[in-house]
Amino acid sequence: MRMEPRSGPEAMDKAILVILPDVSDEDAPTMVDETHRRLKAQFVESGLMIGRFHPRSEQGGLHNPAFRPLRSPIPLLAIRYMVDSDLPFLNRVDDPVPDRIKFLKAYGRRFDGAEESRWSERGQAALSEIRLNPESAQ
Repeated sequence: MRMEPRSGPEAMDKAILVILPDVSDEDAPTMVDETHRRLKAQFVESGLMIGRFHPRSEQGGLHNPAFRPLRSPIPLLAIRYMVDSDLPFLNRVDDPVPDRIKFLKAYGRRFDGAEESRWSERGQAALSEIRLNPESAQ
C-alpha cells in the first residue's frame, strides 16, 4: 500500500503481481490455492483483493462456469485495491459462510457511504441472507 503511486486515481489502478516461476504446474493448485485461502481474509480486511492464477485453475467465471479466467501459464498471485464491483468475489458459495460474513463486513466498511457504492443494497442483502439462512448459503 506504500508503493507509489499512493494517491489519486493512479493509486486505485495499481496492481502487484507475485510471480512464482519455480512452482511446478503439478504443485500450483495446492500451493497457490492454499496460499490464497490463508491470505484472503487479511487482504480483504485491508481493503485489498488477492487473486490466484495458475495453469490448472478450475475456477469458473462468474457468468460462464465453462470459462477459466484464473488460468495462467505461470503461477502467480495478483494484489490490487478492492473496488465496488468485487462484491460477487466476496460472496462465493465455495468460501465458508463465516469467511463470507467477514468479507462482506469488510466490503461494507470499505464502501459504506460511498456515493456510487452498491453496498447499501446488494452487500447488506447478501449479509442478511447468510445470517438468516446460513445452511442455504452453502
